[in-house]
Amino acid sequence: MSKWQIWIDRGGTFTDIVAKQPDGTLITHKLLSENPERYKDAAVHGIRELLRLAADETVPMDAVEHVAGTCRRRNGSHGCGRACQDGDNSRN
Repeated sequence: MSKWQIWIDRGGTFTDIVAKQPDGTLITHKLLSENPERYKDAAVHGIRELLRLAADETVPMDAVEHVAGTCRRRNGSHGCGRACQDGDNSRN
């Protein structure tokens, strides 16, 4: 069974999500990184929207093969998505 693959880049203004559906189709989604009136966490909310989950449904992690690049802001750092994946924040 094929699964979803999801990559997330959480920036200071926007959170970008790229997902590969089980059939191989790539889709993208962009949300405000901070929007407390609509959601607590942009990455989780974006995944829910891509998987078309209701607000009370949990994200079925057994249906997701790979979630890479997401990182919560700590100590005021922004745009650390790649740092979580690569171990540093270099863009080389």
